[in-house]
Amino acid sequence: VHVRARCTKITPEGLVFVGEDGQERLMEADTVVLAAGMRARIDEAMAFAGCAVQWAQAGDCIRPANVLMAVRTGFDAANQI
Repeated sequence: VHVRARCTKITPEGLVFVGEDGQERLMEADTVVLAAGMRARIDEAMAFAGCAVQWAQAGDCIRPANVLMAVRTGFDAANQI
């Protein structure tokens, strides 16, 4: 497990990454699982707030979650129109 590492490429030999120390390394692998954080882009969403008479946020504009949450919040927003 490597934290605070930045993946630079995935090759047939494995994963190339830059570690905390700035060194580029190759980790040999035949399977790569990348777990990266997400955050809502609230500022970008709010830029559209004045573009229509009715406006609502849905999905990842509220908070990153899953497809079910995205569909549900979109459904709820559409029902308010």
